[in-house]
Amino acid sequence: MKIRKATEKDFKPIIQLMKQLTSTPEKVNEKTMPLYKKSFLTALKKENTNEFVLEDGGKIIGHITLSLYWDFWHMCNAMIVDGVVVDKDFRGKGFGKELMKFAEEFARKNSAKQIYLYTNGGKESAIKLYEKLGYKKKDNIFFFKKIN
Repeated sequence: MKIRKATEKDFKPIIQLMKQLTSTPEKVNEKTMPLYKKSFLTALKKENTNEFVLEDGGKIIGHITLSLYWDFWHMCNAMIVDGVVVDKDFRGKGFGKELMKFAEEFARKNSAKQIYLYTNGGKESAIKLYEKLGYKKKDNIFFFKKIN
């Protein structure tokens, strides 16, 4: 098992993993694929956005995005964890835990004092993992608005 920075060549395996994560996998199709690729390549170039893949036996079986920022209200460096996914055929084997341990170590190395993450309510196994690792549910409500 190895966790490493994602590269441009990792796009196809990552997009297949992300299709497993989303409730709308049909959004990834021939028409939208170039848009997702452009977005992925943009993410790779962003200074505070870090894309990582988890490999096992040379196969990409997991992904995580780690974004660093200054949280002025809490007066510290913080990190947002997003896009955490392990291939459905490899779940329940500790790979999700390894990705999260990696995220915590990455946060420490980058002087982040807090980690925030979001998961939708239907991901019970993910919620159990996060709680087991010491993450606490907050009373916050997650809102989303698309800006054109």
